[in-house]
Parts: sequence; structure tokens; C-alpha cells
Amino acid sequence: MAERRHRTYSVPDKMAAVIAADMTSTRAASSAAGVPQSTLRYWMKDPGLAQYRDKAREVLAQEMTTLAHLLLHKLVVAVQEDRLEPRDLIIALGVATDKAQLLTGQATGRLETRDLTDTLDDHEREALRGILDGVLAETAPAGAGVDAP
Repeated sequence: MAERRHRTYSVPDKMAAVIAADMTSTRAASSAAGVPQSTLRYWMKDPGLAQYRDKAREVLAQEMTTLAHLLLHKLVVAVQEDRLEPRDLIIALGVATDKAQLLTGQATGRLETRDLTDTLDDHEREALRGILDGVLAETAPAGAGVDAP
């Protein structure tokens, strides 16, 4: 039976793979580094490598924030001087801002919920309740009662 060989990786190779996985995906980093995904996931749990991953994330967040500010300045100047189409700078600014927010734990999206009945008066709510009770009574399985509030 053939003896199983284990490949050894240097600490810098491990760090690079872990940081790449943190910034992209385990699959992409595994492919790029030539490391099995299971090995990479194991490394990502290693507290010794976590400090490097955290530091890299912090540095990248700072760089993305700086880039967002630089792009914003370039965008303002370009618009003021009317010398180029700002489309590409707007896209770059948006991406850099999103990445900076993501890396610093800030919100990257907004969810809003509304109660549709807030705009209804008492009569309209009563009518809506009657309609819903009727629909529920028609669709309820035989023998199942519809509970009133």
C-alpha cells in the first residue's frame, strides 16, 4: 500500500490563502493557492492565523475608505470641470464605499417594513377583515374552523 504524503505549507502561504479566502471565497482561494478546501477551512479556524486575517481585513478596510475618499474627490473635480464622463468614477466610488462599509461592519443595505393597514381608517380595516375572513373560510380544509381575532 502506498504511503500517503502530506504537503507542508509555509506560514506565509497559509496566511495568503486564509486572507484570500476571507476576501473572496474558500473555493476561489483554494483553487488559486492549490490547497484543498478542507485544509483551507481548517486553517481559517486556526487562532494563530486569525490575527493575520483580522489585521489584513482592518488594513483593507482603511485602504477602501481612503480609496472612496480619493474617488469622491476626483468625481467632484471631474464634474466641476466638465472634462469627462463620471460614470466610471461613480461605479468605482460605489464599489469602494460598499467594500469599506462591509469591512468595517457598517450597513451595506437597508430593509424597511411597513404595515399596509396603517393608512386605513377603522371602516376600511373592518371591510378588509371581512374580505380576509371570507377568503380564509373558502380555502380552509373541511372541518377546520377559522378563528376570529
